[in-house]
Amino acid sequence: MELTRTLASVLQPSFNMLFQIWYICTIYTHRNFHQNSPQMKRSVLQVIKFTLERKRRMFSTAYERLSFKIDSTPR
Repeated sequence: MELTRTLASVLQPSFNMLFQIWYICTIYTHRNFHQNSPQMKRSVLQVIKFTLERKRRMFSTAYERLSFKIDSTPR
């Protein structure tokens, strides 16, 4: 039970972010996106870039937390 709670607390934010990344990429690849103005395309791409950068940092944090839990668990 403790292991399940630990994994859930570490991985839940990561899964939420994966969904957000998928959603943004879906918007980007939608056929109507390519009919938008260059300024609109640039804005959407900047949002994707910002989101991915934030997600990268959060995945790194989740990895560190999980590594700490593994290292602090008795063998």
